[in-house]
Amino acid sequence: MQGRKKLPIGIESFEEIRRENFYYVDKSSLIRELLDSLVISAENAAK
Repeated sequence: MQGRKKLPIGIESFEEIRRENFYYVDKSSLIRELLDSLVISAENAAK
């Protein structure tokens, strides 16, 4: 049985995360959602 992956607490280097087999969740698709919600909020505030 393979051991559990470690959490990359304090690790900022993606290369190190991959090399050391840390657990990683790609949340880059959420950037668009965040930006869209900020634009909508700014538009509503301008009214």
